[in-house]
Amino acid sequence: MHYEKISQSYAMELLLKSNTILVDARDEEDHKLGYIENAVNIPLSEIYYTDLLPSDKDTTIIVYCTSGNRSTIFSKILISEGFTDVKDLGSVSNWTNPLQK
Repeated sequence: MHYEKISQSYAMELLLKSNTILVDARDEEDHKLGYIENAVNIPLSEIYYTDLLPSDKDTTIIVYCTSGNRSTIFSKILISEGFTDVKDLGSVSNWTNPLQK
């Protein structure tokens, strides 16, 4: 199982691969203020109640949030649930491209 903090440039490279999912771990209200294109919104509080996570535990998952705290917790939960390739982008402010609204 693999967890690592990553940069925006590496995240962009990974997102070009078909087996990568980008997760916004913020609450829905924060997500609506602006998010990274193609991100799936799964608030940390709903991680155990969602069917939006891939069934393939080898899928690359990139997680971000507001400050980097929730993304770290979310990432560690994914690893404990058997996901093998989890990347932590940290804060959405690390993303310098325009956010979608």
